[in-house]
Amino acid sequence: MNRAGSTSRPLVEPPNRRTDNFNSHLSEAGDVHSSALHGDGGSAEEVEWARSRRATEPATVRSPAQDEMAARVLLLLALALLCCDAHALEMHVEEVFEFDGDSHFEFGRQLGARFRDKIQSRMRLNTKLQTLLLPYARTPLGRDLLDRYLAVHNATFPELEGMAEGSDLPFETLFVENIVEEYSNSIPPSFQASEFPTEARHPVLRCSDVVLTSKEMHVVAHNEDSGVVDVNRTAIVIARIADEPKFVAYTYLGDLPSGAFGFNDNGVAFTLNFVQPAEIKVGGLGRGFISRNLLMARDADDAIAIITRKGQAAGHNFQLMHVPTRRVWNIEVASFDRHAVIEYVATSAEGDTVTAFFHANQYQRLQVAQPPYQSSLHRLRRYSEMAPPTTIAEALAVLGDQHDRAWPVFHDLQSHERGDLSGWTLASIVFNLEQGKASEKVAVDASDSELAAQLALLRSTLTSYDIEFIRQLGKDCGEVIGQVARAMRPCVSE
Repeated sequence: MNRAGSTSRPLVEPPNRRTDNFNSHLSEAGDVHSSALHGDGGSAEEVEWARSRRATEPATVRSPAQDEMAARVLLLLALALLCCDAHALEMHVEEVFEFDGDSHFEFGRQLGARFRDKIQSRMRLNTKLQTLLLPYARTPLGRDLLDRYLAVHNATFPELEGMAEGSDLPFETLFVENIVEEYSNSIPPSFQASEFPTEARHPVLRCSDVVLTSKEMHVVAHNEDSGVVDVNRTAIVIARIADEPKFVAYTYLGDLPSGAFGFNDNGVAFTLNFVQPAEIKVGGLGRGFISRNLLMARDADDAIAIITRKGQAAGHNFQLMHVPTRRVWNIEVASFDRHAVIEYVATSAEGDTVTAFFHANQYQRLQVAQPPYQSSLHRLRRYSEMAPPTTIAEALAVLGDQHDRAWPVFHDLQSHERGDLSGWTLASIVFNLEQGKASEKVAVDASDSELAAQLALLRSTLTSYDIEFIRQLGKDCGEVIGQVARAMRPCVSE
């Protein structure tokens, strides 16, 4: 079904800072610009850097507080380590950042200060940012373009302003990073051709999803993929700001939460897939600000209104979940107020039949012109060759598939040694909205220190595994489960 966008609530401003309404500054007039193909950190040089890099700092875990969140999910969390031999790209256990306060600016400042070094290195190593976006922003035309995007988002700066102060980086560097696709696709191709090498324009395509639904099953499984620059530069952010819902979000450091996946204690959860319409609305609203606002959603209707709001520059793909009602949607959004909202509904005729759906980085429901990215096309083709998954284990097998050596579904050291042309899988997550399904897995109800020890123990594992960590987050919704897992492939050749 299609649904018109409606007004969503603004990010709350701290006292004495900007108080302009989030929705009132969205320019309805926007220029049309054809998207170009750019890159963001997946060059051959960076892949080689990844192969040789060995992290010297120990993995750390900052545990969340033991107090219950008023959430409607149980979280099984394990973002584990890539293994193999001494030449492996080493991934650390995700650090956890917590905040409970009244100020969006202070939230951003503390987040920036905590991860200052990682944010700075992520910005410094981002070749697209340093070679294309910031140089163009210093030109007269680039400055005018940046001002247009600043005007649209001028009520949503406090968290980025705080992050800039905490990380000791210019605000505009972080702002451009947070509209990276929108800004880059607004730059004239002539500037891109002269300032940015052609081979680096192609983006490192992000993410794959498997959705399983029946009368008794509602599951979303997701691979979070990105470029090598983002490896070990992410964190789990847990925050409550003022009277807004508490949220948990997998966050790229330097970006707003979350360009990956997250949920809040109203039972709204989501995963994201990059998609790119061929034409964008220059000066429109950035997708990263939409997903940040989504963490504040009151319920499913509010979440859909936020996702489909008018005036977006480009678009995104969402797997939206409402845990209390066990409902799941696939939503595709594109520029010029186009969107498709599809709810997965099991009919009585289907009985216990499980319906499976796979989404990559192509529009599959919304009929819009888009670049024919090889990574997505190969993943979609590979999925069509596999038996449709009907269980969580089978969904994880899809997300772990490396049959296509050039464009596999799962990206790790092994896949790159075999010719992988894409990025890296940073994490895999499974949301299981049903009750009592955790018993099918090995559940570890442990303290964070025990979890860290178990994760560390698996550094030398040479076989497939997935780990789970159950934390009770629910208050009044019974045994509803949200499951987060890390599915690792064997580190040996097939």
